[in-house]
Amino acid sequence: AMPRACPREGLAVKTYGRARIARSRRDEKREVLLIEEIEGHVLVRMKGIFLSIRRTAKTPIEISLTPGSATDMLWFMSRWPLSISGKDLKRLNGLKKIHKKNEEVCASALSGTHSGSLDMGQCFKDEFEARSYQEATGLVVTGVQRLLLGDQVGLGKTVSGMVSMAAAGVLPIAVVCQPHLVDIHW
Repeated sequence: AMPRACPREGLAVKTYGRARIARSRRDEKREVLLIEEIEGHVLVRMKGIFLSIRRTAKTPIEISLTPGSATDMLWFMSRWPLSISGKDLKRLNGLKKIHKKNEEVCASALSGTHSGSLDMGQCFKDEFEARSYQEATGLVVTGVQRLLLGDQVGLGKTVSGMVSMAAAGVLPIAVVCQPHLVDIHW
């Protein structure tokens, strides 16, 4: 199939380079958006938006393929179209939908408008209940499947972590804490 100008399918549009979804050269298990060709002035713009690209990088350039990076790349290609296959464009749009869903889950959990609740089972003893922001942490982890929690001292990161671990379908979880807390809390 001939590469098409993205994202204005079917129209003759000037493109500024060529991209495709591929396996990373460094890690075969990881998918990346591979920028194979790009005009110099557009590459400068791309480096300003995708901060993971080294300032001295030249093509081919690998950008980790995540829902967030796919959303950003689609926005970028709406301004500076790149030639990309219809299959790869469809994949980027699918990842964009996931990104939008994740944003909605986070927004509803953090605003308190989330309609669901967590089944925390036997997470706590003696009628202890998590605070609303600790439960929101669990909702975010359940919806997005990842979270780096860096609350201030005393806000209950341990309880937030327990709430997150009690939510169905979120394991495995890595807990990183100061060594003196391992025996006390974890």
